Amino acid sequence: MNSPLCDPVGRARASLQSLEAWMQVRVQPVAVEQCPAEWQRWQTELQSMRAALDHPQSVRIAMVGTTGAGKSTFLNALLGQQVLPVGVMAPVTAFVTLVRYHEAPSYRIEVVFASRAEWEEDIDRFIRAAEPGEDESDAEGVMKRMLNAMRKRIEAVLSLRLPDDEPWPDLRSLTLPAAVEQVLSGPGREVRTFHDPKEMQAHLKTFIRGDGALWPLVRQVTIVGPYECLRGGIELVDLPGTNDPNEARVEVTREFLRSAPFVWLMFPMVRGLTQDIQTLLHKEKLLRTLVLSGSYQALSLIGTKADDIDTAVAEQFGLPEDCELAELIQAYQQHAITNARKQLEDMVADLVGVGEYAETAQQMYALARNAPIFTVSSAAYNKINKIVPGRKDYGLEHSDETGIPDVLQQLRTLSNEVGQGLTGRTVHKRVEHLRDEMALFFRSRAAQGSPAVILARAALQQEVDRLVDLSQKALGLAQTQLDERRNTFIGRMQPLFRDSVRGVRRICLSWQQIHWATLRAIVARNGIYKSPSNGRLHDLNSDLTDPLVDHLPVAWEHYFTTELGSIRDELALRLTQATEEFCYRAGKLAESSGGKSVTLVEQQLDAFRKRVKFEKHESARRVTAEVGERRRELAYGMAGVAREHMRPAYTKASHEAGPGVKGRMLDHLASAAQQTTPIIFQTIQQDLTEALGELESLISRLFDELAAATQEQAGLVAQNVTLDLDDAAVAPEIRQILDSVPVLN
Repeated sequence: MNSPLCDPVGRARASLQSLEAWMQVRVQPVAVEQCPAEWQRWQTELQSMRAALDHPQSVRIAMVGTTGAGKSTFLNALLGQQVLPVGVMAPVTAFVTLVRYHEAPSYRIEVVFASRAEWEEDIDRFIRAAEPGEDESDAEGVMKRMLNAMRKRIEAVLSLRLPDDEPWPDLRSLTLPAAVEQVLSGPGREVRTFHDPKEMQAHLKTFIRGDGALWPLVRQVTIVGPYECLRGGIELVDLPGTNDPNEARVEVTREFLRSAPFVWLMFPMVRGLTQDIQTLLHKEKLLRTLVLSGSYQALSLIGTKADDIDTAVAEQFGLPEDCELAELIQAYQQHAITNARKQLEDMVADLVGVGEYAETAQQMYALARNAPIFTVSSAAYNKINKIVPGRKDYGLEHSDETGIPDVLQQLRTLSNEVGQGLTGRTVHKRVEHLRDEMALFFRSRAAQGSPAVILARAALQQEVDRLVDLSQKALGLAQTQLDERRNTFIGRMQPLFRDSVRGVRRICLSWQQIHWATLRAIVARNGIYKSPSNGRLHDLNSDLTDPLVDHLPVAWEHYFTTELGSIRDELALRLTQATEEFCYRAGKLAESSGGKSVTLVEQQLDAFRKRVKFEKHESARRVTAEVGERRRELAYGMAGVAREHMRPAYTKASHEAGPGVKGRMLDHLASAAQQTTPIIFQTIQQDLTEALGELESLISRLFDELAAATQEQAGLVAQNVTLDLDDAAVAPEIRQILDSVPVLN
């Protein structure tokens, strides 16, 4: 276990306990009687700090990638333990796996299951999918693959084999196996605790093995254990794709992707780096989504299976044919990183295009050039560290050569910078500020009757009034800027909304190219489906909003990052200038008193500067977090608006069967798209306008809180001004408080 000095949260807890002990023994007997209002305010601050430590900042990382990317092997390497079975998960076993840390030596698994209604909907979708359709050729095996994937799930849950040449029984009326009935009749989740990780893994296999009965019903598995790499609030989320017959599970995946500020895109290097990145980031529009949601700045690429290399390519990298395998792997990794970075830059260029906001576009290019890219050999790391037994020679002998230690270091950095490390440092600073504030308060109480102090307070109060006036002017200017930038941004969106409606006919024509079986699967899932035959993601809801969204990335990034960020920074600068002017004038007043007073006031003003700096940093962090949350909601909500308006058409189309089914499905979809697209974009426009107004109000409130905190601290300087005084005249109880102020580590 980390010591408090190495653990920021532990250090903050120790500091808070030290402060509370001092307050209880020394401060409370005096404060409750002599200054109850201040005592209550200090107690409120203590309660706020306790709450922050009880719920420290977490760091959620969403892992996305194609089937076969080796995410299970990679997770086992990071966790230092074979947690997820490797080689037993079929592509159809799609559910979210979340792993987090706890200090207890035990392990806990929580499994969330689909409901009975969702299972019955799975049955209905399978039956509809199996109904006769078009007479056109199924040469690509579209229908066969889709039905096979759905059939495996149905057969697994029902524990039977459906005949190929005989009529099927009524699947809705069959008696469910006892284990399945127990799950569907229960609370929808199961929690089990284990003291042996092997027992946990054996239990986990019952949910993710293809020969079990429950895996089709699993939505999410949460694994909690003493995994050191996750200490500090790290949460790793392995997200499956959208190829799932149960829409609820697909929505779980989307929700985690929405809420995760960090995204790791994983791809198997051996299968073609360019192809996988192109598919996920470009064709499936993940890069565009990350830009709109603000997660683009936290994108990392992780190439797996870096050791799986053809030794015949040595000459391609300028190496002799008889070079060491480790040397060849290193050259291969560097080549892959260079290509991946170039690929990412090219896709950013396609996304940005040519237009306005050159500065914002350059910032986006810079992020692409500096995005973290890792190449790892998880299997080699597992063998070297005896995490998973194996005999294969991967050509690597040291852990550092596998790339896994670099990823582990990134986890430690994230934990320290934005996870529990941030929470611990923030609370520790708040403890220090509260301690200093109370010490200054009681020192000022000791001299409150001094004529010099009375005059100084009156003079400083005038400076506080000046600071308040400057702060209010700065707030007024920031509010004006927020209004102007918001109205300008919405104004620029107006022609895009109008033009986007005109693209619906072209979109409907493109749907005619979709195979009838795939189209049936799409409408059965409310517009989104990933084809098992070619891996292509079909999202009709996103298609309808593409004419608008394709034009948004740079303008979106410019408004939410560049413009809102500049308003925030300009306000902070004006408040800094106002506080520095206040400190300068206060210092001049201290000089007129001379002697020790100058040093005492300077110490107080230094504490004031530090507190204001801290408040500005916290305000900036909160503004950034709130902006990120709102832009993610807006980015992901657009396709959701289209889905809700198109849902009746999907339902009608999903019930079509027999010859000519494709034409009838397309008629339903095209008719609904033509009628609802104007409403869809009107709704999106209204949602955007309302959301930006709410965001502006929220930012304004945070700005107000920053200004109020600055003014409050200046008022405390005036109230607690400390001048040279006769120590012998200090009351004994005050002297005890001042002499026992705790030193915090």
